[in-house]
Amino acid sequence: MAESYDVKITLGDAQVEINGAQEGVVEIVKALSDLLSAGSRAHSEPPPPPTGSIEAPRSDRTSPVIDARTFFEEKSPKSQNEAVVVATYYLRELAPREERSDTVDLKKIENVLRQAKFKLPKNLKSVLTNTQAAGYFDRVGLGEYKLNPVGWNLVEHTLGSE
Repeated sequence: MAESYDVKITLGDAQVEINGAQEGVVEIVKALSDLLSAGSRAHSEPPPPPTGSIEAPRSDRTSPVIDARTFFEEKSPKSQNEAVVVATYYLRELAPREERSDTVDLKKIENVLRQAKFKLPKNLKSVLTNTQAAGYFDRVGLGEYKLNPVGWNLVEHTLGSE
């Protein structure tokens, strides 16, 4: 009887378990590797969050409920930091599926602020840095940020409730 091989591959939330004869397992792993290599060339994924970081919870909203402008009107951000957090939440939870993103950068935030008709900051890069320093974001890469539980709670439970 041929020796059975077991392989477990985890990538983000996805997990694949493969077991069987060596040749079959090797073929599947090679095909997955080729597929992932092609995908990473098309768009690079952000690095995993630093060890010990806490993920912001996901909203139970499963589809776009409202557009960016309406969401900004609902949440009424009073500062540029709050606006950036609202934009990040919108991209993570409410944007059309093809625009959703767990991470943000200058371009993504500027796009949502424009959609929301929110006045653009003179130096958006500084606002992103300040928002991270205020504790609403975790930095996940050069110029790339991710909403943390503090930022999520601000949008979900504080803004718009006044």
